[in-house]
Amino acid sequence: MWGAGPVGLFLGGVLTRAGHEVVFWGRPALLEPLRLGFELERHHRMERVGAISTVYSLEQALAQGEYAVVLICYKALHNPTLVAPIRALAPIPFLVMQNGVGNEEFFAETVRTVHSGTLTSSVYWRTETCLRVGRGGLGLALMNANLHDTAADHPLRQLGDCWSRSGMPVTYYPSYRSMKWSKLLLNVLGNPLAAALALPPDRYLRSRMGFGLERRLLGEMLSIVRVQNLSLVNLPGFPIRWLPSLLGLPSLFWRKLLGQGRGGKLPSLLMDRQAGRPLDIETLLRVPLQIAGEQGIAVPALSQLWQHLVEGQPIDFGQSLLR
Repeated sequence: MWGAGPVGLFLGGVLTRAGHEVVFWGRPALLEPLRLGFELERHHRMERVGAISTVYSLEQALAQGEYAVVLICYKALHNPTLVAPIRALAPIPFLVMQNGVGNEEFFAETVRTVHSGTLTSSVYWRTETCLRVGRGGLGLALMNANLHDTAADHPLRQLGDCWSRSGMPVTYYPSYRSMKWSKLLLNVLGNPLAAALALPPDRYLRSRMGFGLERRLLGEMLSIVRVQNLSLVNLPGFPIRWLPSLLGLPSLFWRKLLGQGRGGKLPSLLMDRQAGRPLDIETLLRVPLQIAGEQGIAVPALSQLWQHLVEGQPIDFGQSLLR
């Protein structure tokens, strides 16, 4: 479990409770207090995860023995700095759980077998040793095949079945790109614009300008999906194929939808910016922006959002963005 933050601890914790051997690789400051166990709050009940095995370096990870799969749960912004350990683990199948698009392709340049996953449940700390898990579930896909066409004993299906038996909704998708681009729309809704404006969505969506920018950004992202001939797919707990209809709905509906979808927690990019942490936006914004440029699609809202978050340029609230 490489990148054992809230998502890695949740996914690995479920496997640990099911009797699987899981090694958590993350920051000592986070994992050391949890070595004797932690709790998951989901489905309106508490679940205890017992003692966990932790490592803090590649050498320690390799010394643990052979692995069936490596779950990539750290933020995508760290990918370029981790080429050496990725190469060392390359013979082991990777399951890429990172948000954004282009991550699977990055790992496939080095790793022999790459699988794709996406989690739609919000996971955050309720206390120092208790993770609260929101509604949603897990999506899984193969990079070069339809998982539905594989045998029941395929390792990724077996892993998915384990999570499913724990009460987590699991869906298998024929196209990892459709799955990841559908999740990207969820990650972009009420997230990067909140960081740019330093306001939660329910605040800025009350203004005509804030609502216009959010709606324009969704429209631009949908146009990038369409130009690639990708189909949107519904994700566990989220009817993504319905999102284009959102463009014609009033701001009151948007405020309600975005508030419920995040389970009451602030958008991740807003929290990171408030805390002074680097923003994980390369695979959320730059890759779609690059595709838009290659295809000749005008995306002024996306362009200005990227320039503001990366270069500090002010966002133009003029009519050109709000049309």
